[in-house]
Amino acid sequence: MVEIREVLVEGTGYQVVLSDEKEALIAAKAAGSAFAAVGTEYLDADYAVETIEAADERFLERLVRRHLGLPWNIAESERIRIREIVQGDWERFREWDSGLIFADQEQTEAYIQSQYRFYEYGVWAVVRREDERLIGAAGVYDLEDESGGVHLELGYEIFPPYRRQGYAREACQLILDYIVEEYQCPVWASVHVTNAPSRALLEKLGFVRVEEGDVSETRREHFIYRP
Repeated sequence: MVEIREVLVEGTGYQVVLSDEKEALIAAKAAGSAFAAVGTEYLDADYAVETIEAADERFLERLVRRHLGLPWNIAESERIRIREIVQGDWERFREWDSGLIFADQEQTEAYIQSQYRFYEYGVWAVVRREDERLIGAAGVYDLEDESGGVHLELGYEIFPPYRRQGYAREACQLILDYIVEEYQCPVWASVHVTNAPSRALLEKLGFVRVEEGDVSETRREHFIYRP
């Protein structure tokens, strides 16, 4: 079975080859086409689906975006868009003296190539839709707990000129909704005991404080958000 679909990405139509035949997938790869394996294992395919019906428009758009090196759009509201970070963003992070790795060009490029491609989640850009201006970052990252388990931890940073305008809450809510829809798993967060604004934000988002160890030792409080 070989099926060719067309999907619109940023105003341009692109073809995607879907097949369960190894020869067809090899030919699509050789031709430089976007493609996905259907119901079969083909190690050179970045994406695969169990059935042809599972290849919906969202799947096809994301496949083409990854193929072209374009960022995924994660979620959006009337005011902001959450998207993957792109290489040019590092200058904006450096401008605001951000403590995140995205203020460094090489680290930004390495993160884009490794985190998004292999995990499909991470820390994303927060963009103001009215002018497409990058105003901060928010997302989730893997954090190992004391028992050796790994959970998703929420983090965010809004640049100083855009704080106290509700952007942090809006971005975090979009991300929580996305994680619940995609992964159906709890999300953790931690704040320093003196950071009252962040604690208040977590509580507004529906996080619940977790009694975990002696807070006086780490000076951090832990919270959890359950779907």
